Amino acid sequence: MFTSREKLAELENQLRSAPDRQLLNLLNQLANRPKTWVHLVSGRPREALTEWFQALPIGLHAEHGYWSRFSPSEDWVSVRNPIPEWKSRLLPILEQFTKQPPDSLVEEKTAGLVWHYRMANPEFCSIKSNELFLYLTNSLSNLPVEVMKGEKIVEIRPQGVHKGIVLSPLWRHLDAGEILTVAFGDDRSDEDLVAALPQTGISVHVGGAPSRATHRVASFENVRQTLHQLLN
Repeated sequence: MFTSREKLAELENQLRSAPDRQLLNLLNQLANRPKTWVHLVSGRPREALTEWFQALPIGLHAEHGYWSRFSPSEDWVSVRNPIPEWKSRLLPILEQFTKQPPDSLVEEKTAGLVWHYRMANPEFCSIKSNELFLYLTNSLSNLPVEVMKGEKIVEIRPQGVHKGIVLSPLWRHLDAGEILTVAFGDDRSDEDLVAALPQTGISVHVGGAPSRATHRVASFENVRQTLHQLLN
């Protein structure tokens, strides 16, 4: 029942993760703005980010900051050994959860595992996701891992690996003196980035979910409007 490329392709279509041309143009314009640096921090694998954004002069950070590529001319670097020992132990457990419901699937990343249920029965999977989350939280308490519930997912990732870890090496990499950091996010995993911002940083949460961000907008359309205003 392990995830096939076709299943993942179908999932990507469901998530609409691939950026549209308007977004790519907007990011390109921002990155070419004087004294402006654009970095994208995602839970997606580095292969997906490279495919989607390789033509842009921006920094990319994949798998919640586990992998970073600070500019298109540089190689991807990882924060630690890229093959956690606990992955092989957890794979059979997650694969069991793909049998009921059958439309759920497992995604294997370099540093973690994700059980997706966006394409399955939402009510049944809501119950199953709580069951899986509680089981993993209890059974993995002695391992250096973190179990996280997100939007139609349950994810297991290495402890201490989160979106907030990209900031310190990023500032060292830029070496640009005083920097005003502005971060946008709409997911539970983005809260780690918000928490890592300096007091002078600006954080914007997208949507109505609970957040400690300093500002809030209703949708991604509002984010694009804000970024267009910055350009103008």
